[in-house]
Amino acid sequence: MQYHVKRMRRKTTGIYITEDGSVEIRAPYGVPEAEIDRFAREKEDWIRSHQAAVRERNRQREAYCLQPGGSLLFLGREHPLAPSQTNRLTFDGERFLIPDAPMEALRPAVAAFYRQAAERLLPEIAARYAPLVGREPAQIRISSAKTRWGSCSAQGGLNFSWRLMFATPQAIDYVVVHELAHLIEFNHSPRFWALVEAILPDWRARRQALAALQETLRRQGW
Repeated sequence: MQYHVKRMRRKTTGIYITEDGSVEIRAPYGVPEAEIDRFAREKEDWIRSHQAAVRERNRQREAYCLQPGGSLLFLGREHPLAPSQTNRLTFDGERFLIPDAPMEALRPAVAAFYRQAAERLLPEIAARYAPLVGREPAQIRISSAKTRWGSCSAQGGLNFSWRLMFATPQAIDYVVVHELAHLIEFNHSPRFWALVEAILPDWRARRQALAALQETLRRQGW
């Protein structure tokens, strides 16, 4: 089994599977090579299973292509991709018109479009629900977070990921209400959930839809 050893200032030895499936062992400076090799052999089954998971994820990611004939999820709906006559990605309300470019170049264009949409839509949604919650956010920022749809700072600012633009309007509303509720209850206490439920009685179904979406985005590399 091949692996790369990275010496660093740390207390324990750890194994990391990179995006291309290679193995990196991060070890403290003083650990002997023989001990590292023994550690790697003991963890071989774990390494093989995680490499297989990375290969499958990469296979699914490669199968998902941004090209004419495909589709792109936006606000909970799949929109077809069609060739553009320009070198810019545009959206006509029904279709995404994409230039002839490698997927590595198209992904940043999609991200920029979704960020602009988030900057326009999310403050409008927050303004609609803030009176129901009873508190206005100090500010709203759009982030590139992958694992958190939104967050609330102690200073009363709200942060939302542009990736929310993949979600349905109902799911987006849930995230906005969730973070607005933190302006009242900066926790996940029963009082917090009671506040959310008073505004969105079906919040559990909306949250479940977000969990399914997150798995889809992970497979597609978003």
